[in-house]
Parts: sequence; C-alpha cells; structure tokens
Amino acid sequence: MADTMLDQKYEDILVRAGDTNVYRRGRIGSVNVVISCLPEPAHAVDAARIAQNMATKFIGIEAIMMTGFGSGVPSAGTRLGDLVVSLATTHDAELNAAQRAVCVLQKEVGADGSWLSSNLYSAISKYPDLLQPQQRPNSGLPDNPQLHYGKIGSESELQDQQATPKSVICFDAVAAGLASLKVVAPVVLGVTSHVDSRESGDTWKRYAAANAASYTKEIIHVMGNNLMSSVQNLRGKEKVVPPPVEPKLPPFEPHRYPNHGNAILLVIPTENEFKKRVLQEAFREQAPRGVDLHTISVPVESEVGEQPYNEAGVMGAHNRISNALLRLDAPEYQETFREKKIGAVFVASIENFIQIDGIDRPTDYGVVAIHNAIDQRTVACFSQGVTVSPDYVDRARRFGFDGNPNHGKVTVGRVLAANVPGLDKANWHKDLACHSRYDLLSDAVGQLPIPW
Repeated sequence: MADTMLDQKYEDILVRAGDTNVYRRGRIGSVNVVISCLPEPAHAVDAARIAQNMATKFIGIEAIMMTGFGSGVPSAGTRLGDLVVSLATTHDAELNAAQRAVCVLQKEVGADGSWLSSNLYSAISKYPDLLQPQQRPNSGLPDNPQLHYGKIGSESELQDQQATPKSVICFDAVAAGLASLKVVAPVVLGVTSHVDSRESGDTWKRYAAANAASYTKEIIHVMGNNLMSSVQNLRGKEKVVPPPVEPKLPPFEPHRYPNHGNAILLVIPTENEFKKRVLQEAFREQAPRGVDLHTISVPVESEVGEQPYNEAGVMGAHNRISNALLRLDAPEYQETFREKKIGAVFVASIENFIQIDGIDRPTDYGVVAIHNAIDQRTVACFSQGVTVSPDYVDRARRFGFDGNPNHGKVTVGRVLAANVPGLDKANWHKDLACHSRYDLLSDAVGQLPIPW
C-alpha cells in the first residue's frame, strides 16, 4: 500500500547481499523515499532491524517513519478506522525534520481526516490494478476518519494497563522496536481494533492502511515543500492592492416581516465579534436621528467551505444573508419584532475569500453586503486586497474541497500560521503586508452607503 503513494518510482526492487529485506525507492514531492515492508507476523525486533539496515545502507537518510495498525483506547476517543500519530515530547528546537513536519501538519488540519482521500484517489488513478477505493466499513460511524495525536504504548504496557500513563491513546507491539534508534521516528497507525475488544480487526485493515499511507505521504510533502519560515523573513513581502469591480449578488427571495414600529433591526449572520462590532458602528454612524437601532446575531452557514475562492466569496455573503432571512421567520424572532417595535430589517454580511482566477498573484479580499429586507434593496462592495504566495494557496488546496473546487476545507491563513510560527491565522495580512485585515474591512464597511 505504501509504495502506491510514490509520485515517481525508481528501481522497483533493490536486493543487497546478506539482507533479505525488499526495498522500493521513489520520490514523494521533492523528497527521495525508501520503503520496506515488515514480515508477517511482525515483531518489535523486526522494526528495529529494518530501520537500522535502512539507516546504514542508504546514505543521506534524514528521517525514519513507520505506518501500520494499532489497538485504540476507547476512553481517548479513538474509533475504528481513525488514525493515531505519535507526537514528540521534546522541545521544538530538538525536533528532527519528520517531527517538525508532523507538528506542522497537525496545525494545518487538526483532527479532521476527510482530506486523506485526495491522496488515495491520486494513487488509484496511477495504480488502478493495485488499488481500489477504500471506503469505511459499514459500522454506523461517520465516514471521515479522525486524527489523534499522542503516545503509542508498547506490548508490555498493554499487558499492564494499570501502570500505563493516561497519555497513551493507542497500543502497538511493533512500533516499540523503533525506540532503540538514535532518532525519534514518527509512527502513524490506523485503529483496527480496541484494547477492550476481542475482534481481530481484519475488516478495517485495508481502510486503515490506506489512510495511514496517505497521512505519511503528507508528512513527507511537508518535509520537502520549503514553506516553513519565520515572520521576520516574510514581513513586508506582500502588498495591498485596490478592490475589484463592484460585486454582483443574486437577488434575494422576498420575505414579509410584521411592522411593529419604526425601530431598526440589524441582523448579523455570524458570531464573529469583529464583524459584529464594525457593522454596528457603521449603522450607528449612518442611522437616522431619533430611531432606535437593535442588533442580533443569527449564526448561519455560508455553505462555501472554510476557505472560499473566487466567486464563492460573494456567494458566501449571499448565502449567509439568505439563510438568516429564513431563520427570521421562526417564532422566537417574531417575538423580537414585537418587543423591539421593529419596522425595518437589515441583514449584513462580511466574507473574506482568495481570488486565484484571472489575477497575477493570489489575493485575499473581503466582500461586504447589506440587504434591506423590507424594501428589497442591496448594496455591496469589495475591500482592498492583500496578496499571498501561491505556494501557501496550493498547500491549502491540497486538503480538498466541500464538493466545489472553490469551497476549500482548510484556510490559507491556517496553513500560513502552521508553517510560520507566530503568524496570526486570521490576520496574517498585518505582518506580510503591514496592513491589518480588520482595518481594510473597516474602511470598506465605512464607505458603503446603507440602503435606508
């Protein structure tokens, strides 16, 4: 399974005198890789022997990793089919390249393993005779595997669980063999059984092996992509650019709300504190004198993924407003209309997105939309944008999409913050372009005339 993750294969098999192991060489990204499989049944001594052989017989090996199966600890939240990744406990400065890559990948994706299938589908297209799409066995569990990071216990610790640290989230008899190495080797295990179960776990092995191989491939990609940097190295590298032409939102479905007076209700379809504050300030500054202004949050989904691209930014603002308008029909909000003597309803949304099409360099813009739900009038504008390296955008897009290629699962800001310690994932603009994202959005909101 592991060798199907190679982007390019070199010599298929290498046989060396006095060594019965089979080695396969290839490349993942820009990194050269050597793969060897353990015999079955495998023991800790086998893992140690093969790792030592690889380290001595192949010049220039920088890191050793192992994938396999393990028994999860239910109390740690592990489910069948999930992945467990050993997490180093040493100080960051002492981490080797593979350990640093694991830390970066953890920050990029967190516990969500839904992106693992993207590497698998790529491998299937290259090796259709060797691989079939691996689907989660019918178990009633959610489709996407979860990622867990922590300590992997040995066979002896499994025998004496009373003395085992609570930090252990998985057990494996083979991985302990790597403890004899001079360097810490990351271990990625698919959970095929639980320690309190007598089931063999065979049903889950192909699914778990595929996901473990996919995750390990991504560790290697991080090692070779040269995205890790410092705030000092990137400060001021990007620039602020003018906004695009005026956004065009689709029309909104009309809604009829009762008129109980002349007070204004501002509906903000998010719990984001900055967005609530900047929109409230704009409405207070422009509101007619003597008219009461009330604000409520109605959190709804944008339906364009965590990271919108291109036209998905405008659609995200439109979707939030549309979904909030629907929510206002609920009895709880009808009571608000009566209590506050509401006569006018406005819904305002702010969405950030990355423009990548028809542009020289990817750029993060904001779109502001304000809809008068009584008079059916809408105004919208873009903020100034901040450019960003296409390498970080490409990295974010590796983790897949929510159906539409403009609906990214992982934000570019999250990728930046994972690779550049100290960078704010929500306001990386401040360091990279010396202009705060919040200031750019505030300027756009302040210049937009509210459709009274």
